[in-house]
Amino acid sequence: RAQTARSARSPLTGDGRKRGSNSPNSPGSRHSNHRHHDVNMEADPRVRHAVIVALCTISETNDLDVMLFLVDRLRDTEPKCKLQAVITLVKLMDMEKLEAIDPQTDHARTKQAAEFIHSFRAALLVIIEDRNAKMRAAALEGLEVVCQHGDVTAMNKITSLHGSLNSIGVIGFLVRLAPDTNQIAVVDACVHALEHFDPASRPAPTGEPAIKFIVRNLIQAASRITSTSKRTVVQKLLVIANSSTLSPHSHQAALISLHKLATKQERQAISDAIARKTTQAEAPLMQTASQAQEGGAPKPAEEAVSFSAQQKEFMDLISK
Repeated sequence: RAQTARSARSPLTGDGRKRGSNSPNSPGSRHSNHRHHDVNMEADPRVRHAVIVALCTISETNDLDVMLFLVDRLRDTEPKCKLQAVITLVKLMDMEKLEAIDPQTDHARTKQAAEFIHSFRAALLVIIEDRNAKMRAAALEGLEVVCQHGDVTAMNKITSLHGSLNSIGVIGFLVRLAPDTNQIAVVDACVHALEHFDPASRPAPTGEPAIKFIVRNLIQAASRITSTSKRTVVQKLLVIANSSTLSPHSHQAALISLHKLATKQERQAISDAIARKTTQAEAPLMQTASQAQEGGAPKPAEEAVSFSAQQKEFMDLISK
């Protein structure tokens, strides 16, 4: 009898009602304000996960009954169910069409859409702090879809968590949301990305190499900030260009960005600073030549050549 009773339960509602019934708890019901709010519903997480995957496959875009049901799955105690719910919601949601619903002709659907957007955004702002990297990445993608332009709360949240998120995703998020008056947030994210750039990074969603994506958005955003802020950015880029620990990609990207952002006077100062660095590297060359040849520390000769090449590279950029 227990086995029979279990088989009669719906994996969607967790009770004896049939799927497709008109009960308030059915995901197909129009009584969306009385949705079932059990945390897990069906006890077996494999069944819950399978249901979410099925809904991802068969549901139409902006099916608000399904989407409101899936928002509840964002509280699921099984991480795989929660992750799949986020992925499915991002796939089903078309923000432009949701916002285009006319409240005069479809008041109920407008109310549903507003409820969904509010709930989805609130849940993602919590999930974005999850310890699982895949969960954070999915939440970031969801926030980019659901958040409105100029959403300061979401921007501050993402900026504060930049170190634990994918830099390309953060930049894309801020580019979409940041108003013209706060383009410094985009610039800071790009500088952070150069400071921690991984040469093995995947291409950006635009299809271009990650380093090109960073430089392009850095230059575009920096063109909209104040002169004082731009000078600060130039100083940060100079530090990156002079760093011997960062990747060659970061070095080259910093030089290209400096060429685009620095004034004529700043360019000469940058070249002079690189030249001084070269002289400093050459000064102890004779004293430590024998030690350098024995191995261990980087050879001063190599460092001097590196900075000389850097100065030539920057001067070549200026002359173009």
